[in-house]
Amino acid sequence: MTVSVVMIVRDGARFLAGAIESVLAQTRPPDELLVVDGRSLDETLAIAARYDVPVTQQPQTGIADARNHGIASTHGHLVAFLDHDDRWLPSKLERQWDALASAEAAGYCVTLLNEAAAGDGIPVHPTLAPQLGRGPVLGLTPSALVVRRSTFDTIGTFDPSFGLGCDTEWFVRAADRGIPRATVDEALVAKLLHDRNASIDADASRRALLRSLRLSVQRKRQLVS
Repeated sequence: MTVSVVMIVRDGARFLAGAIESVLAQTRPPDELLVVDGRSLDETLAIAARYDVPVTQQPQTGIADARNHGIASTHGHLVAFLDHDDRWLPSKLERQWDALASAEAAGYCVTLLNEAAAGDGIPVHPTLAPQLGRGPVLGLTPSALVVRRSTFDTIGTFDPSFGLGCDTEWFVRAADRGIPRATVDEALVAKLLHDRNASIDADASRRALLRSLRLSVQRKRQLVS
């Protein structure tokens, strides 16, 4: 099984080099790494060029569009995602590749993750400070996710009508369709907390979750009727 990595970024010069290096350091290197840029105005493109990593510009706007463009522009049997401000531990792809190879029915795989301060003098937003040091949590987030391409063919990609919560909606949809999940019970992702994390907007996250759950209820009612 070949593996493609989709890394989305917009004005990510503070973190992009570290993210790319964490992919290049994998014990099971990906067969393909693609940076999807959201029209960055900082040094993002120059940093990607320094590592000779191909970059494509997303055609529209939004997180879902960026990820979907990456899916459509890559070719691996498995698709992994890494946000530019997260990091992978070196064995992350290898452990997930092994998990999916041994669990043929599983449509996707996630790992645990740890949340950590970004460092280098970058402040953590006060809203996120309570998350520091709380220990590994289940990584229901794209940076901890590897998906069989056939799973996207079955249930679709990320819904562009969602902003921040497009990943939450995808996980709910996968559960509703009964897609089996493999889980690697190791913290193999570091989610860096800083002053610009998208999750700072807790109200938007809650709205996305509630909308995802309403859509889930509607789907289940349609199955019953």
